[in-house]
Amino acid sequence: MIYQDPLAYLLGLEGIVLLDAWAGDHDRAFTEARLAEVRRLLDDEQLRDRGVLVEQVSSATVYEQVSAGYDGEAGGGLLATDEPVGAEYLSGREPGVALDAACGTGRFAEFLASRGHLVMGVDSSPDMLAHARRRVPQAEFRLGELDQLPLPASVTALPTGAGDGTGERLPTGAFHLPNDARLTRFIGAAPPPGDGRHRYVIVVQATEIEKVGQLQVQADSTPAWLGHSINTSRHLLGRAVIAPWAEIPAA
Repeated sequence: MIYQDPLAYLLGLEGIVLLDAWAGDHDRAFTEARLAEVRRLLDDEQLRDRGVLVEQVSSATVYEQVSAGYDGEAGGGLLATDEPVGAEYLSGREPGVALDAACGTGRFAEFLASRGHLVMGVDSSPDMLAHARRRVPQAEFRLGELDQLPLPASVTALPTGAGDGTGERLPTGAFHLPNDARLTRFIGAAPPPGDGRHRYVIVVQATEIEKVGQLQVQADSTPAWLGHSINTSRHLLGRAVIAPWAEIPAA
């Protein structure tokens, strides 16, 4: 149980802004007005002896109770404040991969997805996430805490020579798929002499799964099947594309 007193809450707010004034954010008139306000609060008979004992519960329990009407009631008035600010900040950004941490019912996830972003939302409330999934079915939503986001990233790079075909430099459990030449190794650029520039597309994709077997991909699968499996499995977290070119002059 915790003890909550509305007078203590109001005095605490006054204290915060007075500390800002102490740091130089406000002038003398502002400070004196706040001090006068503190005196009025202390003299207000209606604020005396209003404290209550309250059971302390988790945020997930609170949102379980309020999730159904959260959007309709505008989040207690908060939505009118944060949505315009967020919309202005995000409006000019190019589409990319976006993490909506503490996504709630998916308000900003919906905004991001509508502008072409690949969205993942994380929230600690299963009930809020249920609303978010219905609201933005094309996004990925996960249950998690902000200090322990469910985004494992044990493999972030490959060493030089990882594509030599031996598999010795690959992470444990990883393997090459046969390329267009049906070779399980990187063969590099090979434009014919005098044929101009050849463009090569290198794609790196991050998925939320630990084993490729979850994508129904086997050692003899084609790269096309791998791409299809990732795109249809809804496990994709992000994609980066590099498009270099190579050219060999005519002899």
